[in-house]
Amino acid sequence: GERPPPLLKRQAPARRSGCGSVQPVSENQEKEGYKIMTDTMKAVKIEGPKVLKVENAPVPQADGEKVLVKVTTVGICGSDLRRWREGPSAGFALTDNAGGDAERTSFRAECTSFRIIPGHEVAGTVLEVGPAVRDWAPGDELALAPDVHCGDCYFCRLGRFNLCDNLRAVGITPGYPGGLAERMALTGEILTNG
Repeated sequence: GERPPPLLKRQAPARRSGCGSVQPVSENQEKEGYKIMTDTMKAVKIEGPKVLKVENAPVPQADGEKVLVKVTTVGICGSDLRRWREGPSAGFALTDNAGGDAERTSFRAECTSFRIIPGHEVAGTVLEVGPAVRDWAPGDELALAPDVHCGDCYFCRLGRFNLCDNLRAVGITPGYPGGLAERMALTGEILTNG
């Protein structure tokens, strides 16, 4: 079928030159498929309570059923602020009503080794798609649905995805990096169940 027109004007891809400056690739170079990709990107990582670091991170790959997205917009919401205040233990919120302070402290200590890239309110442009991807193409624009449900539990089978027993969140759950980075890879699981 026909794809709807993009909501945002597409910008020419950029290439790096010199000391981190960015220069646009000319239209002729773009038509010839000219791209310069670097192996690293800038990303924000939460390292501990009230500790954020901007650092170089590997650019994720669009392999298998993944889509590589150039992040154009990221919102900061209360969940991001909570992760910043409390540190990167994504599971900590799940124990808030169980066991009291000793259990929360112990659980948090176990989880603080996870460093996460926050940001789950994300919009961007598809740069590359993996060989198994059929529904997305380079140039497509998307907004991310960050809550990833399992599709198998009792609540998912009822269509109550927000109550999923195995709910994960992009930019909050370890292993699901968020959009406070130049690029992010979205897995088939995120694209299908997000």
